[in-house]
Amino acid sequence: MPRPQGFLTAGHLYRGIEQGLSDLAGRLGEPVLFVGEPRAQATPGRFRWPQLLAATDLASARAAIDEIIEQGEGARGDWRPAHYGRFFGIWNEYQHSPEAHYPVAIEQGYATAQWIAREGAANQLNPRASPRPSPSGAAADAGGSSPATGRRSRSIT
Repeated sequence: MPRPQGFLTAGHLYRGIEQGLSDLAGRLGEPVLFVGEPRAQATPGRFRWPQLLAATDLASARAAIDEIIEQGEGARGDWRPAHYGRFFGIWNEYQHSPEAHYPVAIEQGYATAQWIAREGAANQLNPRASPRPSPSGAAADAGGSSPATGRRSRSIT
């Protein structure tokens, strides 16, 4: 009777599948367990995928499971080139980026930088830009809007 099981990792799950296949092959025999036509299996030649393994008996099924575990978790040997290792590298880099800890501040900083690029000269925020003279000789109304409030700003003289 099937029962729920708690697998800690994908490798643990596949080792459970491997054990289940071994148990069934021991009870029923491999000819009863592996009943499909071997030519109906996905093969490296048919799919042009050299790592593909056809599961036609217990030994080839175990080899396929080992390949899945190695590619997914790198359970034996160096795990860094396996899927898990590559994902872990990406996750680790992300955790050290400012976006991971301050996503709103990054977005607000970017919006502010865009506003300065668009409205900075008109608001005399660019020291290389020449100020616009006002009719009264004071700073002119820039007519720009604040990125924080969206309101138009006015100079008070």
